[in-house]
Amino acid sequence: VKTLAAADLLEDLALRAEMDELHNLAERLSGRAIELRQEIFGELKLMTRQPKGLVEGALR
Repeated sequence: VKTLAAADLLEDLALRAEMDELHNLAERLSGRAIELRQEIFGELKLMTRQPKGLVEGALR
């Protein structure tokens, strides 16, 4: 959760830097936010349940 919050904060800072026309800073901040999200992607994938099968037909 902390990593996702940090990534969100970095994205917010990147947007602010873009509005202030600090394009290099915005690019670096956005890149770091993407890296943080990619770091935890594998862990999140392992923590979530995988589908066990396929349901066919109409659900009522």
